Amino acid sequence: MNYSHFVGLDIGRNTFDASLMSANEKELSHKSFYNTPAGIESLLDWIADYQLSLSALLFCAENIGSYVTELSVSSVSMGFSLALVVR
Repeated sequence: MNYSHFVGLDIGRNTFDASLMSANEKELSHKSFYNTPAGIESLLDWIADYQLSLSALLFCAENIGSYVTELSVSSVSMGFSLALVVR
């Protein structure tokens, strides 16, 4: 799959930071959200403001155990691609 944009996520227990990046690694925007289902919906609303299709995006986060549970479940129920990486 070819993605036109990426969202790098730095996950914490209560919040996460998101960086919207173009395919050529230019940061377009950065914002913080609550690590809750409502926060993840806010993340998707923020992405929608850039008029990007979820199918054109790959969300990426470090797999740090239980802190990524909401994000993982939401990626399936809300229909976005998520890559969890292990260091």
